Amino acid sequence: MTALIVCHSVLAACARPLVRTLGRRAFVVLALPPAAATVWAATQRNTAASGSAVTWSWRWMPAYDVTVALRFDALAELMVARTAYRTGQIDHGELLFDELDEQLTEEN
Repeated sequence: MTALIVCHSVLAACARPLVRTLGRRAFVVLALPPAAATVWAATQRNTAASGSAVTWSWRWMPAYDVTVALRFDALAELMVARTAYRTGQIDHGELLFDELDEQLTEEN
């Protein structure tokens, strides 16, 4: 989970130089973290669907009791799936939460 966040941050910081040097081909490099996040979320589907969550925490400043905590549950997976669908990474038929997506789309 943290590797995906770090990868997004590094490539976001390097996006401008990459586009300058690679031109339109930089899109392929810049699309890797979102694609990797989608694949990772798909591999965690059973955990989220069962009602549990993938969690990670790191005590950043223990003296001040500051902790970085990440949680991936069913709602987070739904958001990843909808983002992947909206950006064209997956088809509607491949959505992880088809019925819920249809209900949300009908309400809008």
